[in-house]
Amino acid sequence: MAEYNGEVIVEESNGNWRSVLGLKLSSHCFPQEYVQLYLEGRVRAISNVSVATLTPCHLELLLMMEV
Repeated sequence: MAEYNGEVIVEESNGNWRSVLGLKLSSHCFPQEYVQLYLEGRVRAISNVSVATLTPCHLELLLMMEV
């Protein structure tokens, strides 16, 4: 599957949240079987990313974004 990349170009934040504006994202952090689902608009709700089954790269990305 092809590599997909993106960049956060707009954000709105209330409070003391870390800015992700300009953050560059790569699909290499996501398992390949999920890339197409995300491209089709799939949404996944995770109540606690620290105990979820995620790749280390995906977890690091979410924690950096204070998810």
